[in-house]
Amino acid sequence: MGRTVGRGSRIARGLARRQRARRLALASASAAAALASEAARLRVESEALGAQLRAESEALAAQLRAESGALAGQLRTGSAVLAGQVRTESAALAARLAPVVEEARRTVAVAEARVRPAIPDARPTILEARPAEAAQRLEALVADTGRLADRATALADRVRRATAEATAAIGAGATLPVPRRPARGPVPSAPSLSTPTAPSLDDAPGLGPLALGLGAAQACFAATFRGPRARFWDRMTLTGLALGGYALAVRPSLRGTRIRPSHVVAGAASAAVLYGTFAVGDRLARRIVPSAPGDIAEIYALRDLRPRGEIALRLVTVIGPAEELFWRGLVQGALMARFGRWPGAAMAAAAYGGVHVVTGNFTLFGAAGIAGTHWCALYAAGVPLGALIVSHQLWDVWIFLLQPTSEVAPRAID
Repeated sequence: MGRTVGRGSRIARGLARRQRARRLALASASAAAALASEAARLRVESEALGAQLRAESEALAAQLRAESGALAGQLRTGSAVLAGQVRTESAALAARLAPVVEEARRTVAVAEARVRPAIPDARPTILEARPAEAAQRLEALVADTGRLADRATALADRVRRATAEATAAIGAGATLPVPRRPARGPVPSAPSLSTPTAPSLDDAPGLGPLALGLGAAQACFAATFRGPRARFWDRMTLTGLALGGYALAVRPSLRGTRIRPSHVVAGAASAAVLYGTFAVGDRLARRIVPSAPGDIAEIYALRDLRPRGEIALRLVTVIGPAEELFWRGLVQGALMARFGRWPGAAMAAAAYGGVHVVTGNFTLFGAAGIAGTHWCALYAAGVPLGALIVSHQLWDVWIFLLQPTSEVAPRAID
């Protein structure tokens, strides 16, 4: 009897174990099916996102080519107009000088007719040398003016031809020709502008150096914009030196950044696109934001703190290149390596605009956000850092010193 009961209990425990194993197998199968479904959904979404990013990259490249063509057309038109003006002014100057030359000749003849009989022994050179020399100089000036017009016309023709070649190269998706020089080894060609690739992120820093750099940038910008205005440009230059130096120290590959001829063309086109964007945004801001006119006047009042030439030199040699090395080369490179190309670009643009909150100028904050988005998108699309440096330099000097997007009312400096 006892054996029968023991055997029955063992059978019951075996049945219970089999039931638990069966339930576990069913749960595992259900979880595997759910994971497979989720993996399929993620794969579809990633493919759709990849297609969308490819389409956006192609659209951006097409937009850059179109803007480059428009800029080249403007350059051709401007050079033709300049050549015409030079020819017209040269012809007008020659026409104005011709009566003077003729009058000088008549004066020489009258002086000779009056003086020579009165002083028969006078040497002819005393009476003729200086008036004749003046007439000869005037004639030489007319000839030089004509030669200058010819040279200006030839230069304008060369500019038109070079612009046409650059436009054709950009439209065809080819690399612009670079002058060659003899070398022992093969000369590396400049990267093509029509086939953007993601920047190399092999030596992108981690989150620690990135956080340290962003904290330093926030402190530097606060000190720059909230300190005494009379020394604003000194602090801005020091900020550029500090942030640019930190970027070169943390990410060594940035030390090899070079500006090639093709980068100048791409940078000029980028600056032109950004200037057009700001020309439209300036009008909208003045209509929508009540404080915009005062904010814009406050920004442009900084031009009066130092001579314009000195400010341009600081912008071109230190501030513009340093900001690109730090914000695109270091900050965006680290974020793209950590979070992906386009998410990293979006976060870098937000960081660049956000650091301007300390200025207390809402319009400057918005302008920095737009410009940062422009340059971050180009860097993520594969535009070389050298081209972005040129774009930043040209845009800074053009919109701030040479050609503001609208008339700026004078404002007293605190």
